Amino acid sequence: MESLSLEATYLKENIEQGMQMVAINSYPPISESKKVQNIGVQPHSDHSIITILLQSSSGLQVKEKTKKKWISVPELKGSLVVLVGDRLEVLSNGKYKSVLHRVIQTSCDETRLSIASFLSLGMDEVVVPAIKLVDEDHWQKYHASNLRDFLKHLVSGESKPFIETLKITCATIEE
Repeated sequence: MESLSLEATYLKENIEQGMQMVAINSYPPISESKKVQNIGVQPHSDHSIITILLQSSSGLQVKEKTKKKWISVPELKGSLVVLVGDRLEVLSNGKYKSVLHRVIQTSCDETRLSIASFLSLGMDEVVVPAIKLVDEDHWQKYHASNLRDFLKHLVSGESKPFIETLKITCATIEE
């Protein structure tokens, strides 16, 4: 919060009353006969404020925005990977960008395990850009939303990433 020039305790109570979800994923070894990369998790960004990830082996890839190519995240045994989520992108009014990522299983020998911890606000807690980050030089770039909105989006079958549905464009302003 301080890096956004907000008080250190900004949203502290909301976060404490929020949710922490944990997902454990197992990616079995690929078969010798296939010898190709298997997508373990399709490209997505997390709806959390941040995601903390512990992984047993390499496989995490992030989308490089300018060249639009996938980059493998180096594996450092025992290290935690921290990913910015959609809710932090909205809160920061786009200063921080949520990370589009996927998992590729390339090992023929070992199962890849990952433990992801998602820090988020409560189900109906609405997130909007912080008021201090919106002014005449920095217009509001995102609509308000909550976790329930995200879950509705997930089950809708919509292919557009949820964060894209929240972005306010010039066309949106003129309408």
